[in-house]
Parts: sequence; structure tokens; C-alpha cells
Amino acid sequence: MKRIYVVSKDKKSGLWYAHMAGFPWIPVWGSCSKSKIEAQKVAANMMCLSLKEYLQLRL
Repeated sequence: MKRIYVVSKDKKSGLWYAHMAGFPWIPVWGSCSKSKIEAQKVAANMMCLSLKEYLQLRL
């Protein structure tokens, strides 16, 4: 299984956000956060996985 939702950091604001792989210009609503782990939690929830399972997936 691959990660469908990934996280990126916005260069202008410095916030982390979750988005679909291949579409970094369309963030998931409500996923912007100062910490990377919070954005990863949103990405994991979008894939119906726990954070631990999400982090074990390959890119």
C-alpha cells in the first residue's frame, strides 16, 4: 500500500499541510498546522489509518 495523502511545508507561511500525492496545490481542508506530526495525523485520518500505520507506509 502506498501513501495517498502526504504532507508538505508551505514556503511562504511555514505551515505544514496534508494533500493528495501529486496535487500539492490543493491542501486538505483544516490540515494546516505548525507541526508536521499534526498534518500527518490528518493525512492518516484521510486514509482511515492510525498514525503508526501511516508512518510505516512507504512513499
